[in-house]
Amino acid sequence: MTSATRERSVLTARVQDARARRRRRAPQVRSHLPTGVPDFVGVGVQKAGTSWWYQCLTDHPLVFHPPRVPKERHFFSDPALAQVGPTDLRDRYASQFPRPPGAITGEWTPRYLNDGWPMRLLATCAPQARILVLLRDPLERCYSGLRHQLDRGRAPRQEHVNDAIERSLYGQQLRDLLSTVDEERVLVQQYERCVLGPDKELARAFRFLGLPVAEVPSAATEVNQSSHDGHDAVRAAYGAMLPPDGLLQERFAESALDAIKGLDVDPALWPSLGVHQ
Repeated sequence: MTSATRERSVLTARVQDARARRRRRAPQVRSHLPTGVPDFVGVGVQKAGTSWWYQCLTDHPLVFHPPRVPKERHFFSDPALAQVGPTDLRDRYASQFPRPPGAITGEWTPRYLNDGWPMRLLATCAPQARILVLLRDPLERCYSGLRHQLDRGRAPRQEHVNDAIERSLYGQQLRDLLSTVDEERVLVQQYERCVLGPDKELARAFRFLGLPVAEVPSAATEVNQSSHDGHDAVRAAYGAMLPPDGLLQERFAESALDAIKGLDVDPALWPSLGVHQ
């Protein structure tokens, strides 16, 4: 699926779903501190431990996050923002990010990477921002995304399945990202590696952000991980709407394996791809 086709598919699904849910809006951030465009932005992916990882990053003494503001700003979630003038858009986005002198700040909206258009708007509004991506075994991510819908009390729908599969097709998402943002401004990390060695992976992230390495308490937090029981519950709920695991694994492997070549991602940590060391 091309980038343009994928965007049309996403837009169509959003229009169809508009009556059923309220559009997310960027929060109003009020602070006496000076504001400016973010120093870093996490852009993906959903259900890959991004809330935990963002908490780890913001526990660093030189990383500021305003109180009572979600990590996910969703500022670029509305494609109509492409019609806003670049200067006005940049100023509106910058107003979301106060920080004290000497500190850096950012956000993490996992939807940005999958939607595509936010990356182009972000490149206009914050062209120097460091971009963070956290990836997870695509099959596990897909199941976790569907379980998230069930946990929120939403009735199973084919649109949920389509969206969950789309979000786990990393290939085109990564290609689009690296065609929009200079590679040296992008850090792609692996959820499984972060769980196995959080201190080592956090040190990588801190160095990438230009920060001194620091120990943070949230790195020791236990992270919830999907179980096979979770798979069974999802399959029971979605039934024939969800393709067999074999077909999903084939699609995810085809999408991911070429895209992660050259990145510091170990496919052997993603059992669903069938790659062994």
